[in-house]
Amino acid sequence: MKTIFPKRNELVTLKGNPLSLNARKIYDYIYKKGLDFYKNSPNDNFGIYQVNIYEIKEIIGMNKNTDHSLIIEELKTIRNIEFQTYDDKYFISFPILAGFSLKENGILEVSLSQFLIRMMFEKENPYYHLVDELAYRELKSKYSKIILDLHYRYKDIGIPKMKINKFKDLMQYTDSYKNNDVERFVLGQAKKELEKYNNLELTWEIEKLGRKWNYIRLIVIDKNIVEKKSINSSKKIKIVKKESLKTNEKSLENNERNELDIEKERLSLVILNSKLPTRERIVLFGELSAIENLKDLKKLEKRILGGKSEKL
Repeated sequence: MKTIFPKRNELVTLKGNPLSLNARKIYDYIYKKGLDFYKNSPNDNFGIYQVNIYEIKEIIGMNKNTDHSLIIEELKTIRNIEFQTYDDKYFISFPILAGFSLKENGILEVSLSQFLIRMMFEKENPYYHLVDELAYRELKSKYSKIILDLHYRYKDIGIPKMKINKFKDLMQYTDSYKNNDVERFVLGQAKKELEKYNNLELTWEIEKLGRKWNYIRLIVIDKNIVEKKSINSSKKIKIVKKESLKTNEKSLENNERNELDIEKERLSLVILNSKLPTRERIVLFGELSAIENLKDLKKLEKRILGGKSEKL
């Protein structure tokens, strides 16, 4: 099952977004399913498509026998969320979810807002980033998911520093939290989970105005990439023993997988920054996510750079 998909940048920083962790996972799942549906059947069935409520429960780590009403309540909250931007130059506002209907056997009918659908495939401002649905599965804190979303969006340039009021609006923590509470229950919790489940190192820098927090900068380091560089720098020293051949072979396989992940990230930027139409880029993102070795990756890159993709 494909778990990596392109996501609109703006969905990471929805203004005043009070969604719970489960609701955030649910709308990611619905959005991912919508990409495939609207790409292949944009005019069918009034824009309504089907998802399986049991798959949703699996994605968010909920027991399949749990009452459906818990999912329904989260969907109601998502339906009431408005898409708004932070840009003061223009104003955009529309719901994410147009509606939903639960049928028999756990079949859930959903429809995304027509404004969101147009934005998903627009060519003028195709601002996307790649996310991996599996990366969110083990997270228990909504703060961890929000910061992971920010990391995915700003992966190549680093998360920009933000005013503390914008940070609070993004995180949606309680007004009663003081600075030490934010560091302990918001940032500290996210730090533990991102380290444990995603091998990411989270730190932060605070700029103060007097005694009050004025700006905050989140710094996320992918330890997989750091470890990869460390491995490369130590390749000159090799000690091989017969009794550890199997362990060494497994290590080499892991190194190749790390290199593949890095190269896939690089090629995803090539696709993202290309002048190809948005739908064609989405198709290429799908092909990229399915690649499992460097040889096939080089073939796809050659097709893209040579303009010979069968999908183009």
